Amino acid sequence: MRCLQSRLDFPLVTNQIELHPLQMDSLHDGTLDFAQEMKMNPMIWSPLAGGRLMNLEMGSSDARIGRVQAVLKKIANELGPKVTLDQVVFSWLLAHPSKPVVILGTNKIDRVVQATGSFSISLTNEQWFSIWEASMGKEVP
Repeated sequence: MRCLQSRLDFPLVTNQIELHPLQMDSLHDGTLDFAQEMKMNPMIWSPLAGGRLMNLEMGSSDARIGRVQAVLKKIANELGPKVTLDQVVFSWLLAHPSKPVVILGTNKIDRVVQATGSFSISLTNEQWFSIWEASMGKEVP
């Protein structure tokens, strides 16, 4: 991004990145730090890991997905009876200080309407980091 920006005579306004609880490289490699430095809001694609986070069968056969799903269910239950797992994931993404824009990979209006519920959900720091810990399989350093 920095190299590309150096060769343009107009400002870049976003970077489209894959980010979800199973793909968190941008949290660690400086990508989101750079977005904040440049005051650009990253666009997040595949926020539900291509549906893997919602597929309960995958959770039973993949330990990492199972850990993340268990924490998402726990948080959804803490937040209320109508809160869904995808809303928890979207809220987790939206809580990042880079103010990401989540791209939904659906054209089903009911899924879009359901996703808007994420804007009214606020995760505690403990909840946010519990998702990070479940994915990494270890406590926050």
